[in-house]
Amino acid sequence: VVGSLASVLLFNWFFIEPRFSFHTYEPEYAVTFAIMLTSALITGTLANKLKGNSRQAAREAFRAKVLFDTNQLLQNAESPQDVIRITAHQIITLLGRDVIVYPLELGGIGGGIRFSAHQSGSDDTAPDDNEQEIVSWVFDNQQAAGFRLEHFSAARAQYHPICINGHCYGIVAVYLDGTSLETFEYSVFMSILGECALSLENLQNALERERASVMARNEQLRSNLLRSISHDIRTPLTSISGNASNLLSHYQQLDDETR
Repeated sequence: VVGSLASVLLFNWFFIEPRFSFHTYEPEYAVTFAIMLTSALITGTLANKLKGNSRQAAREAFRAKVLFDTNQLLQNAESPQDVIRITAHQIITLLGRDVIVYPLELGGIGGGIRFSAHQSGSDDTAPDDNEQEIVSWVFDNQQAAGFRLEHFSAARAQYHPICINGHCYGIVAVYLDGTSLETFEYSVFMSILGECALSLENLQNALERERASVMARNEQLRSNLLRSISHDIRTPLTSISGNASNLLSHYQQLDDETR
């Protein structure tokens, strides 16, 4: 608006008689000035919207790239620790917030692993007073809780389960610093959690397949060993059985030396 008004005033100052004055001899210039001001306002508004749309498109492209990179990195993960580390760093890249991951351990959820969004590695984010209570509730119910959500809304962080097919592999806490996530930002964040859960499930399935393969190999080895032993024992047993049969059938016909 300021630029539009300034352009009309400067045009009047430099190009309309009398020059170097905001007065004009022709009253028709008032219409000209109005048209110029309207055109400038419309052009400025459209340019501003275009810049806003460009920025929004750049942000969405960046978030889509983060999701694509997450998929690529998780495909190369070789352990649950790698999956957790990659997921946390990609969430930090997307949101720029501190992240704590509570992985599933034997007997329940383990202690939190903190990942800081600050380059120095230090952060001032204090955990919630009822942190373990929230984590346990989210794990048991497989529902998100925390900041501005239905449950534990007074918390400083949002706690989201890493779940797939009814199985929970851990909890991710994101400290939002008092601001909510945008809709598209939230959808990308949930997609990253879905990719994380899928990768953890694939690793678990691969581990179970490896265990089943080891058991099958052990069973095959046991069967081969039993067949080998039975074959080795069968040969002398056949001789012993034949001699015993001769003794039973022809005992009287055999002399003492033969017996």
